[in-house]
Amino acid sequence: MVTLKPSGSRWVDISMGDAHVCAISSTNPGFVGQMYCWGLGTDHQTSWPSRFDYASVDAGARHTCATTLTGGLVCWGSNSTGQARPPAGLGFVQVSAGAAHTCARRNTSDTVCWGSAT
Repeated sequence: MVTLKPSGSRWVDISMGDAHVCAISSTNPGFVGQMYCWGLGTDHQTSWPSRFDYASVDAGARHTCATTLTGGLVCWGSNSTGQARPPAGLGFVQVSAGAAHTCARRNTSDTVCWGSAT
C-alpha cells in the first residue's frame, strides 16, 4: 500500500494504469488541482507537466491524460501509437485513456479519439 497525500489537501481524482497511478490533490474548494504520479515510470508516465492546474485525470496502460481547469488537454508517457498526442484546442471536459488510444469529449459534446485503431 502506498500512502501519498500532501498535508492539508484532499484527493479530487485518481486513476491507475498498468503499473502507475496519477491523482489530483486540492487544498481549496475551487479544485485547483496539483498532479501527483507514482509507480513504474519507464515510459515517463510518472513525469507529468507541472505547469498546469488539473481538473481530471485518466491513466492508460503506459500513458496518462488530464484535462486542465482552462479546458486544455495534456498527455504524457508512452506515445508508441500516438495515444499521448492530443488534438490542439480548448473545451475538453472529459478524457478516457486506453491501452494504446485515448478519447476525449469537448464541451460541445463532440468526441475525438486518437492512437491505435481510432
